[in-house]
Order: sequence, then structure tokens, then C-alpha cells
Amino acid sequence: MYREIDPINTENDLVNDPVKKKIVAHLKQNPHTNYSTLAEKVGYSVATIKRHIQELKKLGLIQRIGSDKTGHWKITE
Repeated sequence: MYREIDPINTENDLVNDPVKKKIVAHLKQNPHTNYSTLAEKVGYSVATIKRHIQELKKLGLIQRIGSDKTGHWKITE
């Protein structure tokens, strides 16, 4: 029997990943933050933060507006 897979409730759901949840929560509160500050606040390495940010961008959940120095993050969820 065919069983429909609910992408929101799967174990490998990228949106509900605890690291990504922390990143999005912090970006909502501090949209002008940078990678190193975000890594410090969330408790993961800068490389991990960059990897998860790229995945969130691919999913269309976040967007960088402006330059790295003076820009900000926009949550598009």
C-alpha cells in the first residue's frame, strides 16, 4: 500500500533540525548578526553555521539582503 510521506514530520526534515531552528530563532532577533557572532550565540562552529545557512538559503527560508558588512538576514518562512 502506498503511504504518503509528510515532509514536515520526517526524521530528516531540514527545517526542523535543532541547529537550524536555533539559527533561525537568533536571526529573527538579530538580523544584522554575522557568522562568528551567530556561531558563538548558537554554540556551534563557524563552519557548521555556514553549512546550515547555505541549506536554509537553498530551502528559501532565509535570504541575505545587502553586503556581508552592512546587510541583514531576512526570514522568508
